Amino acid sequence: MAKKPLGKDKMGIQKVMRMPDYLGDAAGQFSLNAISGLVGQLTYFYTDKVGVAAGAIATALLIVKILDAFTDIIMGYIVDHTKPGKEKYRPWILRMIIPMAVVMVLMFTVPSNVSSPLQIAYMFITNFLFTAVIYTIICVPYQAIMVVRTNSQEERAKMGTWRAAAGYVSGMIIAVMIIPITNMLGGDQKAWVIFSAGLAVISAILLFVTYKTSKEYAAADGQTAEIPAEPEEESVPFAETLKCLFRNKYWVMALILAICSNIFYGLSNSSGTYYCKWIY
Repeated sequence: MAKKPLGKDKMGIQKVMRMPDYLGDAAGQFSLNAISGLVGQLTYFYTDKVGVAAGAIATALLIVKILDAFTDIIMGYIVDHTKPGKEKYRPWILRMIIPMAVVMVLMFTVPSNVSSPLQIAYMFITNFLFTAVIYTIICVPYQAIMVVRTNSQEERAKMGTWRAAAGYVSGMIIAVMIIPITNMLGGDQKAWVIFSAGLAVISAILLFVTYKTSKEYAAADGQTAEIPAEPEEESVPFAETLKCLFRNKYWVMALILAICSNIFYGLSNSSGTYYCKWIY
């Protein structure tokens, strides 16, 4: 049975998004926010469950975050320079599903029978692989899919609303449930490994749903269009690109706002568990 035509939006642009498309796209945000919420609990896990000094953990995670800023730029460059005629975004999500699930669990399997420097090295390597490499490779293309999924600004706005709702729900679930569930499982390191494994499976399934339901190019009739060949662009040196960015006051304002919001989010996400753990 043929699907009912979607019609056009208020601007006369053909709609291509149905409810399963919105839900499939939002599943990716649910997964990403659940992952970032779990990562936000690592400081508590390392200090209270593994027994590593807070100062050493903070230094290691700070270095990872600094490196993460550069890997974001590198991933954006890789995506932008994908050969014309190929999908730029969806394949990266599929490629990283299994590595994401594996490394998510590895972050919590910190060896207990080794010296503290080796534990810190293990934490640094697994955190770098997960947050600065795998998460970046998934997140950068996923955020860009919205632009090529539909030509309708109305549908893009709805996609953003569904993503925000899914992200808030997953973040709330992690914040509220992680301590009760891990305590119910025994409250030790093994309990956190079990929890991370369960979340890894759920996240992998949701990311696969996003991969299967997403499309990169919208056609006027609501079907998938042929991927067009891209015109050749003039190559701009990386240093010159950075100069142009910092001359744009609106980009600088957005950068400052993003830095502040990430600082506030990081503080609330990582410190809340310490204050609330005694409730349970």
